[in-house]
Amino acid sequence: MGTVEKQFPSAIADKPPEKNWSAACRSYGIIWGQLGRAIVDQLGEKGVEAIKEGQRRVARLQVPRAFESGRFERNAKGMAEYLLLAEQTLGMVVEIAPGATQKKASFRWLKCPLYDDPSEESTPELCDAYVEFEMEAVKLCNPKLTCTSAKCMGRGDDFCEVTFELED
Repeated sequence: MGTVEKQFPSAIADKPPEKNWSAACRSYGIIWGQLGRAIVDQLGEKGVEAIKEGQRRVARLQVPRAFESGRFERNAKGMAEYLLLAEQTLGMVVEIAPGATQKKASFRWLKCPLYDDPSEESTPELCDAYVEFEMEAVKLCNPKLTCTSAKCMGRGDDFCEVTFELED
């Protein structure tokens, strides 16, 4: 994995850290959204598959560390709690749906972190490619855990939602 400096550049060091962090995360969201869009526009289905593979690789690098730390339980609620921390760290507007249990939990993105108008700027296939991170993450977290993409702003829903379920 790459390395980043722990301090803001001097040109913006006097601004509130939360403002700098928010702007940086928004910039990365725009970058990832446009990269994904360009890949799919240029390569079609092969581009979708490339994004999925990229998401799986990121999950393989990040998820084992998070769960090996012991901070999160290896169940549906633990998976949602991991995503909540990870996504909020990146400045995303997210939540765990009420009623989460060890057996079933739903995680929501309330605002798209990649596109201002996901139904216009994205495609359902591209959104599915981005959710591949969560699909791979559950396999790494617990082989009895499943992930279903329930809602998608790229399909016109009000928010994106994945549901984690722990099989008996």
